[in-house]
Amino acid sequence: MNKKIIVICLTILFFVSLTACKKETTDSIYQPLIKELKWGMGENQVIKLLDNRNDMAYKQYDYDANDDNQGNKNEGKTFLSFIEFNSPIKKFGYNARAILEFSRAGYEGLAGEGLLNCIILGYSDVTEEELLAQLKIELGDDYSENSMAPGIKSYIWKSETKMKDIPQETFDTVCTYLKYKSPNTSETILFPRVDEPVNHIVFRITKSEDRKSLTVTYYSDWEWLINYLNNTSK
Repeated sequence: MNKKIIVICLTILFFVSLTACKKETTDSIYQPLIKELKWGMGENQVIKLLDNRNDMAYKQYDYDANDDNQGNKNEGKTFLSFIEFNSPIKKFGYNARAILEFSRAGYEGLAGEGLLNCIILGYSDVTEEELLAQLKIELGDDYSENSMAPGIKSYIWKSETKMKDIPQETFDTVCTYLKYKSPNTSETILFPRVDEPVNHIVFRITKSEDRKSLTVTYYSDWEWLINYLNNTSK
């Protein structure tokens, strides 16, 4: 009798573990590095969160639209702002300079503030080969390579969750928002495709004559807008 009970319990645990693994895989979206952070959070929310912690000193600064060296006439508007941690953060086995990027370009933000849409990790005390090996261990071997420009090589990991996997109502809400809330611009507005990932990570190696730059960037892609719209609709 006891053996039968043990066999039944083990069988249940086996199927529960399979279900849990499957859910983790199908719901895979790359989240921000800090547990409490979510893509699409307002900058003031993030600052308040960091201020409540004693272990994450930071500095905050804006992108100067008048000094972009691109000849863009932005009428003094600040489209990007950043929070940079004073101390390195250990990620993928090595210490990195971590920067949170917030954007308010063309979209309605929370009280006009920027929304968290990107996290940049800069590495200096590790080789390209060492970091790539660690990324493969933690993110897997399902990645693509890109060398579109001389001196720049990228490794790209896409989230397993695609836009087709999110609720249809959410997908429709994103498209509606883009249709009515996008800025007046001559550029073509890009709407989400059902087969594209919700977000992705890029390991980028930039080489110049005298130095090599290694960065790992978390792009929120559609996830920031999904979270933002979910929060504002409540």
